[in-house]
Amino acid sequence: MQQESSPTPVEAVAPEPPPKESSQTVGSEQVSLLPQVVKDAKSVPERNEYRELVSIEPCDLILVNARWEVAGLSTETLAQLPIPSVAKEDCILWLRATNRHMGDAYSVISEWGFSPKSLLTWVKEREETGEWLRDQTEHFILAVRGNPPIDPTQMHSTFLPTQERTGTSKPVGLNQLFAGMCSGQRFLEIFPDSPPKGWNFWPRSGKDPSTEGPAGKKKGSAKQKGQKRTPSQKKDPKS
Repeated sequence: MQQESSPTPVEAVAPEPPPKESSQTVGSEQVSLLPQVVKDAKSVPERNEYRELVSIEPCDLILVNARWEVAGLSTETLAQLPIPSVAKEDCILWLRATNRHMGDAYSVISEWGFSPKSLLTWVKEREETGEWLRDQTEHFILAVRGNPPIDPTQMHSTFLPTQERTGTSKPVGLNQLFAGMCSGQRFLEIFPDSPPKGWNFWPRSGKDPSTEGPAGKKKGSAKQKGQKRTPSQKKDPKS
């Protein structure tokens, strides 16, 4: 009779150790070779630049007076604004947008979790510079979250003529127009030209990019104190 052989013992397999951090030199820098999932992890910011904004109690109406053509304001910076944190579940949002940045504006609205509903077009008295056409209009996109009630007796048309020459500031009486349509009581304006009466507003201190021109220069009259007129600017005595 053949003798049965004893079973071969099975060796225990040790678990694979976690990946060790390694690096390689690229130029003069050491680049980590950790897995991509670790590389892409978002770190918590050290300071909260929106602390003052998120401390505002959620509002029924928010106006973002965005100046798309000035330095310091971009699609990315707008999308990072904590609008969902300062908006009530049922909230009306107005976002200012130029013709050139309409697509960006709708993208930002979607990032904030709002749905666009209509468009108010501000028709200005004079033509301005443009890339393909000369701009003579700006827009305020109406968007909502939830089901905010509005006053049907205060509904405005989609056409808003300029009542007073205000340069690049928003139309006169715009805050009152928006507040009149809203049935709520708490209003917030972001990047206001000046503190709006009866509204919360932000920022309350520091530099406001909506009041600065290209390269961070303050906007103002072309005629400065002590500046001499060129021959073309001198008045013709016959005129």
